[in-house]
Amino acid sequence: MTQKAGQPKGWNEDHLNRTSPGTAEAQLGTRLANLIDAHNALCAKLDADGTVTDTDYAAALAQPTLDEAVD
Repeated sequence: MTQKAGQPKGWNEDHLNRTSPGTAEAQLGTRLANLIDAHNALCAKLDADGTVTDTDYAAALAQPTLDEAVD
């Protein structure tokens, strides 16, 4: 999903939450957004840690948020 012009931030997350009764009950969009945020935060923490020097985790593993375009 890509953020379209005129859509507020979080629109895709809300849209996923409303897709079906099951996704609404499970809050799929919110859970997915939180998982992506936690994953990207972990990558940033690994990059900031001076003892972890093998790779640039944020550049190699970071995922786009639900509002960003996927390459």
